[in-house]
Amino acid sequence: MGSLVAIAVALVLVAACGGKSKSAAAVPMGQELYTLSCAACHGTTGAGNTFTLKGQTIKVHALGWADLSQAYATDPSRGSVEQQIGLAITKGLDEKGEALNQMMPRWSTLSSAQVDSIIAYIKANFK
Repeated sequence: MGSLVAIAVALVLVAACGGKSKSAAAVPMGQELYTLSCAACHGTTGAGNTFTLKGQTIKVHALGWADLSQAYATDPSRGSVEQQIGLAITKGLDEKGEALNQMMPRWSTLSSAQVDSIIAYIKANFK
């Protein structure tokens, strides 16, 4: 049920930003999508989190742009840093093209504009 609400809100955000330029709409839309879809695990500041569930410790990676850029710049043949982070979001692929932990949702229902807006938000806010 929560996923349906998040998708509905995301669709409303996309429609609301439809008349704005890409640069004007990207970060605010990205912030809303990040808050709805990413912050519960990665934290509101992108610092990551550690959870314990049924005796198992789960560490969620931080999303500092400098660290992401360094990690995802190691193989430029896979695309730009932004393109590779887009693959992490939509397909659950890490900087080597391998599967991320199954705890990371595959946000394959997001549009390119939505993914780009999340990346723009992370880049602008999580140094």
